[in-house]
Amino acid sequence: MTTNKTQCFLCEKPKFTYSCRGCSNEFCFDDLTKHRQDLTEEFNTIINNYDQFRENLQQTKTNPQNSSLFIQIDQWEKNSIEIIRQTLLKENKEFLVDIEEKSPKNSTIHRKSFLNKARKHLSRESQCNQQEVSRNICFSHTQRC
Repeated sequence: MTTNKTQCFLCEKPKFTYSCRGCSNEFCFDDLTKHRQDLTEEFNTIINNYDQFRENLQQTKTNPQNSSLFIQIDQWEKNSIEIIRQTLLKENKEFLVDIEEKSPKNSTIHRKSFLNKARKHLSRESQCNQQEVSRNICFSHTQRC
């Protein structure tokens, strides 16, 4: 008399086995039940991850300002503006020091004229820089929308 016992994939014992259509492995009844439970748990984990992903995606669509990417972009924008502001202040101070060193000490009229020209130059430069920063800010905001 022949028996149709094959080796179980999990317990590796010769038993009457059942074939799993998904993985094509042979399992004894006890291990087949465990295998099905494991597959069910994996499937539920996948479904939960999918639901969480969908919820996060929906929240990002309805309120993009809360997205971590937008928060990072906003922080980068603030940092960039502060760096530009600090650089402008530093350059303006260095320019004024340079003016002080190069202007003739004995000619008050010449010095006053030179400082007025420098002040106008700095004012124009500041306006240009502010316009450039404003354009960049508007551009970055339109890119997000």
